[in-house]
Amino acid sequence: MLKNLDLNKLRGFERVYARRNLVEAAADLGVTSSAVSQSVAGLEKEIGAQLFLRSGKKYLPTLEAEELRSAVLPLFEGLEVSLSRIRRHRHELEGTMRIGSVPEFGSRVLLPRWREFRESNSRVEASLVFAGTSPLLEKLLANELDFAFIDGSNVVARLEPKLQFREVEQEILDLVCSDAYFRRHVPKGKLGIKEFAALDHVPYHRGYEGVAKWYRFHFGRVPKFRASLFLDHVRGVLKAVQLGLGVGVLPRPLVQDEVAKGRLKVLAPGKRIFSNKILLARPGSRVPNALEKSFVDFVHRAPGPSR
Repeated sequence: MLKNLDLNKLRGFERVYARRNLVEAAADLGVTSSAVSQSVAGLEKEIGAQLFLRSGKKYLPTLEAEELRSAVLPLFEGLEVSLSRIRRHRHELEGTMRIGSVPEFGSRVLLPRWREFRESNSRVEASLVFAGTSPLLEKLLANELDFAFIDGSNVVARLEPKLQFREVEQEILDLVCSDAYFRRHVPKGKLGIKEFAALDHVPYHRGYEGVAKWYRFHFGRVPKFRASLFLDHVRGVLKAVQLGLGVGVLPRPLVQDEVAKGRLKVLAPGKRIFSNKILLARPGSRVPNALEKSFVDFVHRAPGPSR
């Protein structure tokens, strides 16, 4: 008998049972009332039992209908779940990515965006490396990463044939110090390059890149300055600055709350805003796949530069 049962007839039966009304059942199924009536009558003939008692416009289920429905309902519910999952998987991306990022951008932007991206793409995986720009570029050239988010750097032009670059964000950077350091060591009045250079500096790694760019932007040259401590992580620089070890160049989103509370002071020779480009870098000869394109576009739609 099972091989002769029509799924459409079972569906018609289930809707009539649920609605107790032929017109409403037909509306649910998007067919005519007569079609549903014929479907129920055909099912009754096939199983040899009456399923409903007619009372005006009401269709009252019999004991046989109750038993049939207890078997049919889990079937339809399971089908709905399976079909929904199949439809979702058809449009869902899958695969693995090897991603690199400078630490601050990775913590502030990449991780939250990855969580959001994976909510609708549960079958994707990624390995994420946090490092400075130079190590990330080396890994890209060695084919150890698929793409990376790096600080704007002078090496970009030199590496352009081997790597391709795309701007993702303008990251505003401030020179900051603790309130205690400001009161003890920062001269009053307008500061020039000589006064800034005399302060203790906490550079992010020995390349002095952030500090050097800050001086070059504001003064057109980089003076000789002293460093009290070298750190290889931007949050380490923040902690050192908070402890009063000197001044450091840090992303504005990382320090703005502390500045607002008066715990940190922003030092600047004028009103010009110093910003650093965050670039997407990937091997120039490699064609990104659909997963990479989708995630990079997703990241690129993140909120713009923090002011």
